[in-house]
Amino acid sequence: SILSEVVKNRPDEGDRAKPLCYGDIVLLSCSFGQNKIAYLSEDGCVVKDDDESLKVSSRDITFEVCTAQDSRTLNEITDLLRKRNSSEKGSDDGFDSAQLERLKKSRQIEVRANEAYSKQMKGKPLTYGDFIQLKHTKRQSFLGIDVSVAPHFDSDAKRIYLTSEAGACVRFKIVPRFNCLCEGNTVCFGDNICLMSADHPKEYLHLSSGNRTEDIGLVHEVDLSRDRSTVWSVECFYSYDASSELTVKTGDVVRLFHSAGHGYLAAYSDGRSTTAHFERCDAEAPMSSTMWVVEDETVTSGGALRPARGFALLHLVTQTFLVITPDGIPPKRDRQGSP
Repeated sequence: SILSEVVKNRPDEGDRAKPLCYGDIVLLSCSFGQNKIAYLSEDGCVVKDDDESLKVSSRDITFEVCTAQDSRTLNEITDLLRKRNSSEKGSDDGFDSAQLERLKKSRQIEVRANEAYSKQMKGKPLTYGDFIQLKHTKRQSFLGIDVSVAPHFDSDAKRIYLTSEAGACVRFKIVPRFNCLCEGNTVCFGDNICLMSADHPKEYLHLSSGNRTEDIGLVHEVDLSRDRSTVWSVECFYSYDASSELTVKTGDVVRLFHSAGHGYLAAYSDGRSTTAHFERCDAEAPMSSTMWVVEDETVTSGGALRPARGFALLHLVTQTFLVITPDGIPPKRDRQGSP
């Protein structure tokens, strides 16, 4: 259609929208209820009320947009081994070992091809109809499907979880929510999209019911469902084209060395309180007690570190923030105090 041709090359010169690219670090959110936003995380969807801040780290709610991995050979290997295991007493009689060896060699080629394609596509814009996978930046694992366990709130849906198993990762097709966009149009930040499974057509990433937790508040379960009502919004946390090993950005894990004290800033917890101190250790063998996560004042704000704006340091292990407090008063997990 004419409208489709107009938006196909979006964003145009007068459009402030920015295209979504492979390699971008993003936030995926959906709105529901009254002034409530849920952000996709490792635990499901954490809910932010209009008057409350998120009780999670930025690393908990950020994902990298990756190319969809080809795992057809891996699936063939899995099917072949499953047939052998299901045979009487797991006997190898009639089992084609030569075929298995051929498939293993083909899988090595498949893995190299996936890696080459991923590297080639980094920084290139996505279009509707493209297939992607979502990798959690903290866990370095992908969204996957567990068909062996039903979700708590919808027995007809499929459970979504984080996995490092290539065969269990979900390949999502990016589908526009509204008819003004179609396959071939550029996907931009702020678009309303649906994420449909490539291996389970007409089943979508779906926000289900939730429970309140003590640590991070209300958390909704996420599943794969035929219910298409969940509309996701993609927000840029850190773009691939701005990435650099020389730039410290929100969500990075850093170590702080004190030249006069000849030690790294560390934290120790005795179960009741957490204290900061300087610890001497080998620079080549860093200890987890000396690792800190750089956080913006707003959890959902990403990009390069802006010291003039202010930032916080979250201890990687104890999950407590570095703050200045009066003597005898232990620091809290939140950002109260002086960063």
